[in-house]
Amino acid sequence: MRNISCFRQQKLKGFTLIETLMVNLLGSALILLFLILFSNCLRFYLAVNLLSEELENQRYGCFFLRNVFVGVNSVRGLDGGEVHSKGLPVKRLTDAIEMTIANENQIKKVILYVGQSPLNPLNSSLFMKQQGKPRIETIAKIVDMRALYGLKCAKSQNVCGYVGFSSGIDWSQVISLKLTLFSKDNLIAKPWSVYIAIKKKH
Repeated sequence: MRNISCFRQQKLKGFTLIETLMVNLLGSALILLFLILFSNCLRFYLAVNLLSEELENQRYGCFFLRNVFVGVNSVRGLDGGEVHSKGLPVKRLTDAIEMTIANENQIKKVILYVGQSPLNPLNSSLFMKQQGKPRIETIAKIVDMRALYGLKCAKSQNVCGYVGFSSGIDWSQVISLKLTLFSKDNLIAKPWSVYIAIKKKH
């Protein structure tokens, strides 16, 4: 009889309420730690991915801008009135540039500006528009463009300084251009600039 009661006592023995709560608390803490680590890893991955896309966009942008200005004989800035008179959906408070390419057969006018993306109205891009042709989306995720114009020195072919848009600029004296583009993801990557030489046709 004594052996049977001892067996029953050993059989009924299990975890106490405090031990069960401690196990549940430890399990919850481990799950929470895993979720925090997973969330941090996901944020790091997304940040690296956005930075990689932005750097690739900058490399392509520099390549495109340096090539699109090859053969350009002159540039001039456009004010808001001129831009809207041409029917272009230019984003407000951004600069727009008109390039002139003079060949033996014809003279082409090309406008570079920041406008609303046709695929996503919430995004904007850098567009290029040639007269008589549809606009072309060139660099995506560009929210602003700032242009500075390099003026030729009086006694040399060097640039004396860069100035912003003004109606009083003598555009025939502009021999260089500094374009600064602002990306949608500027919290990750800073604005970037490219310098372009304007080769005058003599």
